[in-house]
Amino acid sequence: MRKMLQTVWLSVVLLLVCLSSTGFGTAQDAGGLHLYQGIPMEGTTPDTVSQILLENLNAVFEVSEVVWSGKAYDIKDSGYEWNLQADFDENYIGINRILLNSAQPARMSADEFPARVQSDFLQFLDVEARLTALYGEPDSRYFYTVHDPDGKTRKYMLQGGVWALEPMLNVCEQDHWFWAYSLWGNVLLKAWVDRDNTNTLGQCLSRVMLYYYPDLKTADGILAVAIGVYPPDGRE
Repeated sequence: MRKMLQTVWLSVVLLLVCLSSTGFGTAQDAGGLHLYQGIPMEGTTPDTVSQILLENLNAVFEVSEVVWSGKAYDIKDSGYEWNLQADFDENYIGINRILLNSAQPARMSADEFPARVQSDFLQFLDVEARLTALYGEPDSRYFYTVHDPDGKTRKYMLQGGVWALEPMLNVCEQDHWFWAYSLWGNVLLKAWVDRDNTNTLGQCLSRVMLYYYPDLKTADGILAVAIGVYPPDGRE
């Protein structure tokens, strides 16, 4: 029954992606970079970011007076609410990174954790489908987890090379700590799940994050690391 629901849900997602705007802005700049809402990376100031976010998303951008950064809260894009952070280079000129976090609290109780993880994974799958419609197939899909007795973190991907809800939930049930990524050049989509490293209130962590970087250096480093097939050595 669970697999049948997953298949139906994926079909609905693909249909919605085809029928609706993918959101997230322009496909690429002249330099080959993907841009969030058309925000240029080079030479950009907080005023430029503020104007674009207000015009495109009716979002207010608040600049920090302590660090070269600014934030916009509860912005609505592609069917979800996000908190956006734009980090600038020296003197607030040029974008160093744009980060969108899913707007709901990243921490929740152990009782709320299973439902929240499934909800976040569904959002991750939906956003990945939308970004794929906009940018093409990802350059890489992979995740990090601790699966071996030596306690080391390793890079894996599911058998078949594509994300699916059931196998992602199975990894989290076995390994408890899970960072999933899809990469398109300078764009990185992440799902972060951590059941074991709770805060002082005993709350677990689950969140969806979307990064836009000003160059392809991040992609070069990621693609240089080999990906193993999960589970390793035929273990279940």
